[in-house]
Amino acid sequence: MRNKKLFWLVLAAVVIKIAFFLFAALHAPQAKFQIDTEWYVDSAHGIVKYGTFAREDEGRPQLEAFRTPGYPLFLALFHVLWGIPANGIIILQILLTLLTAWITYRAATAIDPHLGFLSAVIILFDPTITIFSLVLLTETLCLFLMSLFLWHFILYLQNKRMKRLVLSALFLVLATYTRPITLYLGGAVGIFIFYAWVRTKDLQKAVIHTAAFLIIVYSCLGAWQYRNSIHSGYNTFSTITITTTDSDIGEGLYKKYSRSQHGPTPPTQSPFFYYLDAGTNSFLSLMTLPGNFKYFGSKIFTAIGKTLEYPWIVFWMIGFLAGLTKIRGDMLLQFLVLVVGYFIVASVVGSGLDVSARFRVPMMPFVAILSSYGWMTLRKIK
Repeated sequence: MRNKKLFWLVLAAVVIKIAFFLFAALHAPQAKFQIDTEWYVDSAHGIVKYGTFAREDEGRPQLEAFRTPGYPLFLALFHVLWGIPANGIIILQILLTLLTAWITYRAATAIDPHLGFLSAVIILFDPTITIFSLVLLTETLCLFLMSLFLWHFILYLQNKRMKRLVLSALFLVLATYTRPITLYLGGAVGIFIFYAWVRTKDLQKAVIHTAAFLIIVYSCLGAWQYRNSIHSGYNTFSTITITTTDSDIGEGLYKKYSRSQHGPTPPTQSPFFYYLDAGTNSFLSLMTLPGNFKYFGSKIFTAIGKTLEYPWIVFWMIGFLAGLTKIRGDMLLQFLVLVVGYFIVASVVGSGLDVSARFRVPMMPFVAILSSYGWMTLRKIK
């Protein structure tokens, strides 16, 4: 019965996503091309033409260090080499959101069989996930890779097999090459692995498994940072971090108070209250802003979309908050909270008041399972 219900829900989600796609294709065909899209497409052509991660500049390759190569490689394979047009890439991204829902379902049922249904529903019908699957940006691919990381790491925590640890590390690496926001997540997860094994009083495996995970993740990421340090002169995984953490031009909260003092409207608050206010506003924007329906080129559609998404956010947020109250002693739930917490801190500190709903997309599989768990506990109370 539940499988039949899930089938009809998946079918409904497919119909909705295709309807969104057709509406955008007919009424706002340029919506799929955002400010960053040209950068990714040019890099994809550079990969195919020059065999390296570069953009063409006056007929010569200009090595790229600002962006990471994950999404351009995706475009290089499917768009440049296979000749799939932009609308075809959007269809592929829609399929990736469906696969993400299935993977999230598998990860959730591995924790508790009762969690899979609602977890999948949240991924299938989340408006922000749907919106960003319809534009040529990194969010959908990163979402898919993070769901694979989630699934394999949940299985690792349950069976402690090295195979699952290796796979989770590799998928985290791929996600980071797609969106560098997860650059330091490997360190946080490494600490969590050590903590999980120490709880079992097996210090030897704690050291071995933690070291294995960290070596895989940061040797793969370190190779790219070394490449950038040679070719760009910046010893960083991506020079995009300069726009968020630089003390002079950074957009994030890092040293934002000192930058604001030299701006047109210097802050009147003390640094503590300034950062508290900015951090709170950034956090609320990250977790509660709806997706931007303006991409569809219709004011009426935008108004309807926002009206419907706010109740949706309230729905999953209630479950999410309820789930947070039940994590004590549960390693699997604690892992979910760790990842969500990392994304929140990285987004708020790195982008400050510039955060938007798109920053929420890669962490939604983790949010979905916690929300499903919360609603399960609320139903039991009733």
